Amino acid sequence: MLKFQDKLIFGWVLVTIGLMAFAPETSQSQGGRVKNSTKPTVSSISPTSATAGGASFTLTVVGTNFVSGALVQWVGSTTGSISTTLVSSSQLQAMIPSTLLTAAGTVQVSVYDPGKGGGTSNSATFTINTVPSTTTPLAIATTSLSAGTSDTSYSQTLAATGGTFPYTWRTTSGSLPTGLSLAASGAISGTPTTSGTYSFTAQVTDSDLHTASYTYSVLIAAYITPSLSITTASVPNGSVQDHRPRSHWREFTLHLERCIGERSSWRADAFHLGHALGDADHRRHVFIHRSGEGLDEQYLG
Repeated sequence: MLKFQDKLIFGWVLVTIGLMAFAPETSQSQGGRVKNSTKPTVSSISPTSATAGGASFTLTVVGTNFVSGALVQWVGSTTGSISTTLVSSSQLQAMIPSTLLTAAGTVQVSVYDPGKGGGTSNSATFTINTVPSTTTPLAIATTSLSAGTSDTSYSQTLAATGGTFPYTWRTTSGSLPTGLSLAASGAISGTPTTSGTYSFTAQVTDSDLHTASYTYSVLIAAYITPSLSITTASVPNGSVQDHRPRSHWREFTLHLERCIGERSSWRADAFHLGHALGDADHRRHVFIHRSGEGLDEQYLG
């Protein structure tokens, strides 16, 4: 009876030793329990980068220990947004939607194996690049300001090139001449009240929030009151007309002729000049002059 039991016990030990000898190499014993080590690993991804705002694409992940139900993880997103296909235990393919490519930066890509003995792999870095700029860099075109005069209206507009319109202007340091202001449109206007040299920095911002700056210096001269002077150098010629009644001229003419008839010494001093009065009786200027006695009478029509 004892011999039978000894053989039975010996046989059980051999069977146990045999089972342990043929156990997989990946197995290890912890506290008498056997644990399977099948955690996935990632060795490479392709492609390794994309452009922000780009279209959806297929990402290929190469590694080890990939199983059915494995998921490609995109740090910062839910795993449900990525569709993963198991190609083999060493390759996965994941459809990356465009919604995950909205901002530039870097993303960590890993693989998760479900079930006992699974877990999350190491990470591979994926880069999202900024969109290449197709516009000319923003720059300020106005590099100098015209001088002004105190108490005199001033106006000048700053200009910029490149970037994306519209532009917005503002001052970031220094100060404009007292009485002047810079509008968001870039217009400097107003009436300076104090002379001097002023320095300030203007900044322009485009619709893409790119900025450019430039420091200006502007001179405001003192206003000088001009000397008072008369600028009119000549006046037009005029004429004198006698508007006495026609009957008076007729009487005077008859009287003059009588005087000339009676005093022939005056006839040489009488001059008849044409005068455009529209009447034959009024067509004369008469000067009566006595020799040595000066001008006696003068009638001008």
